[in-house]
Amino acid sequence: MRLVLACSQASELMFRFTMQNVSATPTAVVIGTILANDKSYIPTLELTVRRAGIPDVTLTYVDPITAGVGGRLDPWLIALPADASYSVTVPARNFRLTPNLTNEPFVAPADLQLHLATREVGRANLDMQGISLIHVWVGTLASDWVRFRDDCHPDR
Repeated sequence: MRLVLACSQASELMFRFTMQNVSATPTAVVIGTILANDKSYIPTLELTVRRAGIPDVTLTYVDPITAGVGGRLDPWLIALPADASYSVTVPARNFRLTPNLTNEPFVAPADLQLHLATREVGRANLDMQGISLIHVWVGTLASDWVRFRDDCHPDR
């Protein structure tokens, strides 16, 4: 598996992460959690921000809309045939030091690296037992470093 990070800027800064199955065999990955019967998809992401002369900062992806969960919590499972990829775009404003931090933490110049920790499907929901037969890749992925703002492109 490979994780790729890209950024773009239109009305707001956005990050696109792409899961790539670089193997010759199909596999699946759990990239986060689906909340409240398909109402919200929350990826399990962390972003390292590196600037010259100061310690690195690690930000966690938090969706402020999902403060209280009402409904199911299901694994966000992505099936990837050999050489396939899956991309998701998320707003940069959702990467935070704490859930209450509202200021955008990205000040140019900086280097950014995205981390995604996958997990097993789990056995929490009885109606998902058949999914346990799918080969699920479990591990931690890190993207290459992206130079912020130089590597960001205007949205087209």
